[in-house]
Formats: sequence, structure tokens, C-alpha cells
Amino acid sequence: MQQSSVTPDGVLLVDKAAGMTSHDVVALVRRRLQIR
Repeated sequence: MQQSSVTPDGVLLVDKAAGMTSHDVVALVRRRLQIR
């Protein structure tokens, strides 16, 4: 049986809170979506 690899793609708009860096937001999203 062959496994297919699905790579998520698209755009996610984020209204980040004051005090958060863009890097913090990206890290948070990656953790929540379990990506990389």
C-alpha cells in the first residue's frame, strides 16, 4: 500500500496580539498544526 504525502499550502491571516513577534506567531501556529 502506498502512502501519499500531503503538504499543507495556502495563506493564513493572523491578527497577532501586541507584544508577540511574527516569529512567535509562526512557532505557535506550527506547534498547533503539528507542522515541522
